[in-house]
Amino acid sequence: QPGQKDAMHSHFPTVIYWLTDCQLTAEIPGGKRIEGTQKAGTSVINPAVAGHIATNRGNEVCRALLVERK
Repeated sequence: QPGQKDAMHSHFPTVIYWLTDCQLTAEIPGGKRIEGTQKAGTSVINPAVAGHIATNRGNEVCRALLVERK
């Protein structure tokens, strides 16, 4: 949902396929903020991600398919 903020969490290596356009902010320990815009129909392969809080800073629901290696 717009403005929704996740609790602190982490990920193993992932593949993310964006189902909708998304504007996100990731906050990592130490106060660093990373902002990004993802386009529907694109994908990304990410390495393991340390603790972070993700916030939907857009005006629409953000939807993605995330496949995570365990």
